[in-house]
Amino acid sequence: MRGGERKVTRAPSFFSIYTNDMQVSTSPWDIRIVLGQVEDVLMITDKPVLTVTQLGEVRMSVQIAKRLTLMLVDQLKSYEAMFGSIPGPKE
Repeated sequence: MRGGERKVTRAPSFFSIYTNDMQVSTSPWDIRIVLGQVEDVLMITDKPVLTVTQLGEVRMSVQIAKRLTLMLVDQLKSYEAMFGSIPGPKE
């Protein structure tokens, strides 16, 4: 709905988490994002091994995932305009 009013309520089961790890998988119908938190990084031989606690997952239609992507790109551009470039992988 564009241009209309938006009324938001929180479900009794609403929760908020912090994540610094995610795994993404797709099917022909939806996308699943498993959110996790890195607990430890161990050096075993010459490669680091992450210990990750999975916190939950979000599943959504591919249409909503595409909309989410556009919204995130827009938010990140606004953030960088205010605070400067975010370091990270090349686009």
